[in-house]
Order: sequence, then C-alpha cells, then structure tokens
Amino acid sequence: MKNLKFDELTAQQLENISGGLYPITERILNAIGALAAEMNNKMHEDPYWWTAFSH
Repeated sequence: MKNLKFDELTAQQLENISGGLYPITERILNAIGALAAEMNNKMHEDPYWWTAFSH
C-alpha cells in the first residue's frame, strides 16, 4: 500500500514538473532574448562600449 501511494505521488510530481517546465523554459528564453536585444541596442548607441567589451 505504501509503495502504491509513493508511486502515485511520484507520478503526480512528474506531471507537475513537466507541466511547469515549458513556462520556465519560455521565461529563460525570453530573458536571454531580452539580454541579447539590450546588448545589441548598447552596441548601436555606444560603439566605444562594444569595442571595449570585445577586447
């Protein structure tokens, strides 16, 4: 009985994890995209910053 309960709990946790994984991944990708856009803007606004950064 104990094992069955444990298996049910594990299955439920796995379901929650897989259900929660996509939004987290999407959030991380959005954050990376925002950072890349910010760096791109900075490069265009301030070429000196970019050359200093790339050296």
